[in-house]
Amino acid sequence: MRGKTLFAAPLCVLLLLAADQAAERAARRAGEHGFHGLAQVERAEGLRFLPALRSLLVQFWLVRIDADLRAGSLHKALRHARQVLALAPDLAPARVRLADVLAYNLPPCEADPERRLAWIAEGLDVLDDGLELDPTSALLHKERGLLIWSRGLTFPEFEQAFRETYGQTTLEAGVEALVRGAELARGEWSAVRAASIGLARRGDQRLDGARAGDAASFAAAAEDFGLAAAYLRELLAWSELAREALEVDLALAVLCQEAAALKAAEASGEKADLGGLLAAAWRARAAFSASPWAEGAARARLAEIAVLGLACAPEDAERAAELLLDCLAVVEQGIEREPEVSGLASSRAILAREAAGVLARLEAGESSGKPVEPSLLRALREAQAGR
Repeated sequence: MRGKTLFAAPLCVLLLLAADQAAERAARRAGEHGFHGLAQVERAEGLRFLPALRSLLVQFWLVRIDADLRAGSLHKALRHARQVLALAPDLAPARVRLADVLAYNLPPCEADPERRLAWIAEGLDVLDDGLELDPTSALLHKERGLLIWSRGLTFPEFEQAFRETYGQTTLEAGVEALVRGAELARGEWSAVRAASIGLARRGDQRLDGARAGDAASFAAAAEDFGLAAAYLRELLAWSELAREALEVDLALAVLCQEAAALKAAEASGEKADLGGLLAAAWRARAAFSASPWAEGAARARLAEIAVLGLACAPEDAERAAELLLDCLAVVEQGIEREPEVSGLASSRAILAREAAGVLARLEAGESSGKPVEPSLLRALREAQAGR
C-alpha cells in the first residue's frame, strides 16, 4: 500500500502539470482570438503559475480553515485564511473565506465594539479589493451584500458607522450589491434567491416607512416587490428547490406590490382599483393552502398588507369582502397549525373588525347594484363573530 501511495503522488503532480500546460495553451489561444469566458477570473495575459496545482492547494487550505473553526482555533483559522488569500489573491472563493472569518467568526468573540467594527471593516475591505480586481465577480457582489446587510442587523454599531460613512443603511447598500450579483449570475440559485429576499425586505421597509401622500416612496416599494417577484418567477421556472416556499414568497411579493401601487395611486390622486389586489390575494390563498406549514409571520404580514390596500378603495365593498375572506382563510389555517403565534390572533381580530365594517356597508346597500350573495353576507357575519 505504501509503494502504491509513493507511486500515486508523483503521478498526481504530473497530471496537474499537464492540466496547467493545457490551460495555458487554451488561455493563450483565447487571448489571441479575443475570447473571454463568462466570469473568467484569470486573463490570458496574466495567467498565474501552476493554476491547477494552486487551486488544489487552495482547497486544502479551505479544509484546514474549516477544521480550525470546528476546533475553536479562531486565530489559527485567521492565519490560514490570510495564507490562502496570499496564495490566490485572484480567486474569489479565497477572498470570501477570509472575509467570512473576519466578519462572521471573529466579531462575536470581541467584547469591545471598536474591535468588532475593525474585524468587519477588514472583511469588507477584502471583498472590495477583490471587486477592484474583478468587478464582474457575481460571488463577490453577493457575499459583499450579505456581509453588509447581516452585520448591520447583528451589530448596531456597524449599522451606525456604515450609515455615517456611506450615507446609506446597510439594508440599502446590501440589497444593491445582492441585485448586482444576481444580474451577473442569473442562473445561480443562491445569488438570485438572496436578491429576492433582500428586495422584499427593503420593500417592506419602504412600504412601512412611507408617509401618507408620499407617492415616490410607495412607488419605490412597488418596484422592489416587482423585481423580487421577477426573480422568484425565474427561480420557479428552472429550479425544483424549495418550490412551496418560493410560491408563498412570490404570492406575498405580488400582494405587497399591488398594495404599494394602490398607495402610490392614492397619493397621486388617482382612482384606486382593488382588482389587482384581489387577484393577488386569491393567488396567495392558493399558495398558502399548498404550503400549510408556511410561517405564521408571513400569514400575519399578508393580512396587514391586505388591510393597507383596502383603505385605498373604501367604496368597493364587495371586492373588499372577497379580499378579507381570502386573507382570513390564510390566517385561520395558520392558527390551526401554530396557535401559539400571537401575531396570528391579532391579525384575525383586525380582519374581523374590517369584516364588520364591510358587512355594515353591504347591509346599508353599498354594492355594485346587483343583489349581494347571501353566502357572502353569511361568511362576513361568521368572520365578524370570529367563527
